[in-house]
Amino acid sequence: MNEDRALQGLEGLASMIEMVKQDALEHGSILEDNPMLASAIESKDTVQILGLLQPKVKKAKLDFATVTDGKGIVIARTHALAKNGDDLTNQSNIRRALLGEEAGGIESNSEMKFAIIIGIPVKNKQGEIVGVISTGYNLGNENVTDVIWTMDLSGRLTYISPSVQRLRGYTVEEALKSSCGGISRIFLVMA
Repeated sequence: MNEDRALQGLEGLASMIEMVKQDALEHGSILEDNPMLASAIESKDTVQILGLLQPKVKKAKLDFATVTDGKGIVIARTHALAKNGDDLTNQSNIRRALLGEEAGGIESNSEMKFAIIIGIPVKNKQGEIVGVISTGYNLGNENVTDVIWTMDLSGRLTYISPSVQRLRGYTVEEALKSSCGGISRIFLVMA
């Protein structure tokens, strides 16, 4: 019986993740077809890129959008305006998008422990890939409606999302020190 409930919970989580991925893909796809975005990427015009992205990201309630050039180097981020110039080719969604494939899933990076990230190639009028728009949702922020956590192979908690404080009353530090983080209903994400 407990195994059935656990399986149902995992199936529900997988379904929710797939819905969120599709949502991020739909919103990103709207931006990929914008010729002004392709032109701004080619000229590395951060101001124009942000002008095009920020209203759409806000309206779509995405947590972020990042734009790279055709080599995977960041030109603009809606969530960290001053941070650009870093190479994101270590992210699977960026690498695959640079090859022409829309790709996404749960990834982590230096800014987000867990995020649903979708990478979408941006092409110019000639059909050449000039960059990537990467959109998605940060699953590790305080707005997540469930507590997300990881543990190592010995069963020690290694990460708990900030939502644990709002939902359970524990700070992240307190929850990490406890044996189960004060969590009674959780989604487990294996790192």
